[in-house]
Amino acid sequence: MTESNRGEERRNVSVPETLLDRMVTILEKEHRSRAIRFYLLVGAIILPSLIYAVATSAFLNKNQEQNPKEYAALVKIDGEIADGKEASALAIMPALESAFKDEKAKGVVLLINSPGGTPVQAGVIHDRILELKQKYHKPVIAMGRDMMTSGAYMVAVAADKIYANEASLVGSVGVVIRGFGLSNVLQRYGVERRVYAAGKNKNTMDPFSPEKAEDVAKTKEMLDKIHQQFIAKVKAGRGNRLKKDDDFLFTGGYWTGTEAQEYGLIDAVADLPKVLQDNFGVEALKDMNKKDFFAELSKKFFGGFSLSANGLDFKSGVYAEVEPGQIY
Repeated sequence: MTESNRGEERRNVSVPETLLDRMVTILEKEHRSRAIRFYLLVGAIILPSLIYAVATSAFLNKNQEQNPKEYAALVKIDGEIADGKEASALAIMPALESAFKDEKAKGVVLLINSPGGTPVQAGVIHDRILELKQKYHKPVIAMGRDMMTSGAYMVAVAADKIYANEASLVGSVGVVIRGFGLSNVLQRYGVERRVYAAGKNKNTMDPFSPEKAEDVAKTKEMLDKIHQQFIAKVKAGRGNRLKKDDDFLFTGGYWTGTEAQEYGLIDAVADLPKVLQDNFGVEALKDMNKKDFFAELSKKFFGGFSLSANGLDFKSGVYAEVEPGQIY
């Protein structure tokens, strides 16, 4: 057979049907894969635009229907004022900064419901309020709820005026360290404690060691200095409005709102709607702690993009009307 005949024979050999079906299946899968990638790409481009359009529409409608023309900026200090907590200085500061920077806000309201916390965290918030007041010249009031004691009261005295409910707990101007002495427990169970330290005071106030007079004296000295710092802040904030002697007010005692007004720790017993009307002439609050859902969604997609409508920042808080007798 000649070479030309062999080539002709090879060209006439048909592809098996099973192999052909397999090739078709592979091509179909590749086509679907390309289509899926195409639609994903289109979706990635179009979806953010759709979300933006919906968010913008909802925001504009909400502002037109709900946003009041006049309001006060609300900063809530709720819970323990301590590092890592919801009322820590780091957590409160953004809301505080936004409240003072809001040019349309008639003033700032500190809504406080806290038993206190660490002197450092409370002191940082207190001092920052004073700095912002001096910078923006915006009036500030503090409104106490269930508790406005210890570090929470330290924050409150940075305000121009302080209010509370008649049953609120107010005061507790003092400093405390609590602990346990467990040295006898170790002795009882025959446990030997081993501590190795460089520096004679490094193991001060170890709860597993017997108490030392010099350690107690040092701790009391430190507490007294912090207490005096606390007292100085209260006197600077309240001035001649205080109506009792230091030996009465600064013992760490606390009182009801009615008693606190009598002693000059607060200015008046009043509810929030009346306080807003009397101080700012408004009936609405802009909650600076909360963020608008659509604003946060937009921020994730557009990297902090800010939209304004009617002069109100898209990224700012939520508005709330304050009705007489409403509980916060």
